[in-house]
Amino acid sequence: MLLLLALRKGAHKWAVACSGGLGILSATMIWLPSPVQQKVFMTTTKSGSFETLDILYVISTLEIGGGERHLSIVARMLVRGGARVHVYSLAGSGPLHEALTQSGVTVLVPPVGRDDIGQSLVLRSLRMLLAALHLAYTMLRLRPPIVHFFLPAAYVIGAIAAWIARIDIRIMSRRSLNYYQRAYPAVQWIEKRLHRTMDAVLGNSIAVVRQLRNEEGVADDRLGLIYNGIEIP
Repeated sequence: MLLLLALRKGAHKWAVACSGGLGILSATMIWLPSPVQQKVFMTTTKSGSFETLDILYVISTLEIGGGERHLSIVARMLVRGGARVHVYSLAGSGPLHEALTQSGVTVLVPPVGRDDIGQSLVLRSLRMLLAALHLAYTMLRLRPPIVHFFLPAAYVIGAIAAWIARIDIRIMSRRSLNYYQRAYPAVQWIEKRLHRTMDAVLGNSIAVVRQLRNEEGVADDRLGLIYNGIEIP
């Protein structure tokens, strides 16, 4: 099944695509070449193809976590539908790396991984700076029309890199409540300003979307709700 939710951005029309296959729903953005008359347009088809989709996902790690596993399913299903998908992991390689590459997803990592250095704050900070520069270089080299961020570190670093690289479509997905911001007030300040540079800010629950709107000031025309996908055997 292919579910399209079309969003209007000025004179341009975009779509949030939820790719089915085996009952897995996934979220990303695609270009709609024909005019869309409604602000929100929904259609389904059994023969949808993602052959024109080219997207770079940026995520903090490839460990076995909820966000990481969700992205792994999304990326593999999109490739199966014909999309060109890259996944950049800021922390370096991880347990999900092999499954992604075997499915045709191109996995990209910084020159120095998180596990390649010690626990020194200075070394970790230098490694993160190197990863940010490498990510910006990767965006400039690949020129993906769409970049989609998962998890806070990937969002803060990746959104700045995407702004530098002038990526056309930028999407952020929030997959938890923002309680982590209480321990890092600077992150809250930065994220609120990065939201303004996004074409879409997505939440996976009503509570998350409500926080994004009421506490972080995301405008309704950039806000979206896509529940977690369910895999049907």
